[in-house]
Amino acid sequence: MSYLIYAIVPLGFPSLAMGIGIHTGAVIAGNISSQKYAKYTVIGSNVNLTARIEKYTAGGQILISADTCNH
Repeated sequence: MSYLIYAIVPLGFPSLAMGIGIHTGAVIAGNISSQKYAKYTVIGSNVNLTARIEKYTAGGQILISADTCNH
């Protein structure tokens, strides 16, 4: 990632930063597909909670839930 940042910033692009949210819990995972379209996805309240946790992260942070910490 750092190589990419050093390559794009001199070209006038903004610097990239990524935050990560981690939660532990059961989800439903599988392929949703038709003859023309295929996608692997996960659904469930634990996926939604993970997305909300990730929204609170700043670039370069990893934020984990209490369930993951205590697991």
